[in-house]
Amino acid sequence: MKFGIIVPCRNISEFFKEYISYNFKLIKDREIPIVFVDNKSNDNSVELIKSLTNNLLQNQIDGGFSYSINKGINFLIKNYNSEAFLILSSDVKINNSLLDSLLSLTWGDNWGYLSFTESNFKTTKNYEIEKNPSSASIFMIHTSTLDSVGYYDEEYYLYGEDNDYFIRIKLKGLDFIKSSEIFFHKGQGYSKGNIYSNYISSLCYRNYLLVYKKNKLYFKLLIAILKSIIFVILGEKVFLFLKPSNELQRFTNIKFRYRLLYFYRSIKYLLKKV
Repeated sequence: MKFGIIVPCRNISEFFKEYISYNFKLIKDREIPIVFVDNKSNDNSVELIKSLTNNLLQNQIDGGFSYSINKGINFLIKNYNSEAFLILSSDVKINNSLLDSLLSLTWGDNWGYLSFTESNFKTTKNYEIEKNPSSASIFMIHTSTLDSVGYYDEEYYLYGEDNDYFIRIKLKGLDFIKSSEIFFHKGQGYSKGNIYSNYISSLCYRNYLLVYKKNKLYFKLLIAILKSIIFVILGEKVFLFLKPSNELQRFTNIKFRYRLLYFYRSIKYLLKKV
């Protein structure tokens, strides 16, 4: 299958040697097109990437994850006529087998999204349908997905863009497919070290609710609002009866007045979106 690879970047220097340059060698050996999309890094990320390739898109704004994916897709279509797109986070390490499996892959008629198996999880039967994608750290979508679902929604900036895309795929009746090919994940996301940490925390509240509003899932929106009220009131105590997750931790590990403020702003934002 003719595919290209997109690596969204922001301050990725600590991942460069062990992850990015390692992946790049495997990709280059197979002559797979790759593009890096940098979101205004303020370390030496740009110089490091330029030491590997000229396929670097430097955004004039920090547009977020969706913004980078969309730019990368358009670049690969225009310059390489790619029919599928592997989105590879900067803190993920892949192997020869994963790439070779994709080169020989035929995209299924009803496939909407292809995810892979993280190293510390059990492998699965190859290319099985799963209810929900198990990873958004490395995944593949196809031009047929774009034709049906569209591009990623850039309004989210950070958090919620993947959940929004999953919902849109489901609403179109497409399948989530799981590959048994293994990847290794360091587990530190795009927002690590981001100077806009308070803004990012507020986005967690807003986008948690926005994803249901935009997709007109009003019952789920009501449930999400009720859950958010619990998060606001209890903070980290919510973990006494709920299983912790990175997203929940973002909701709960800030001071009560900020939890209340961000929740208020989220509701106000939703009311503006008619």
